[in-house]
Amino acid sequence: MAAVGLLLVGPLVAVAAAHASLVASSPSDGQTVGGLMEQIDLVFNEAVNAPRVMVSGPDGANVDAVVTQPSPNHLKISLESPLETEGNYRVDYQLISADEDPLSLTLDFSYEKGADPALPVVASVVVEAQGGGYTWIIVGGLTLVVVSLGWRFMRSRRALRQYR
Repeated sequence: MAAVGLLLVGPLVAVAAAHASLVASSPSDGQTVGGLMEQIDLVFNEAVNAPRVMVSGPDGANVDAVVTQPSPNHLKISLESPLETEGNYRVDYQLISADEDPLSLTLDFSYEKGADPALPVVASVVVEAQGGGYTWIIVGGLTLVVVSLGWRFMRSRRALRQYR
């Protein structure tokens, strides 16, 4: 019976423990990009609030940028001027996830003029990531239904064995 209780509560714990996480970015962490680099995109699995972003260049100096939020889970960092200096760049960001937990992470990338440009974040990734919170609720609900049906089936089999 304890195992059944654990199976019933397990999906709910997974939902409660879910936090915002980065599901897509352009450029991606560790990527070397080139071309006209003037925008950084961060896409999360759920809505985020109060973003604070700092972009720093190879010399450690801040790169001027403006942060906008085209959708609740998408941050767009527009650089005030395209990158020109080759080297390693860092994006430090702090935000509040939908469950009110703070999140602080770093994204590192390199800029080389001759490298391929960063691929844009596809709009379908942004839309798909927005529904991420409901996925856990659906999975949890389906797990509850399957466990309940399995438990009833096992009880009915025991009852049938008693009458044989």
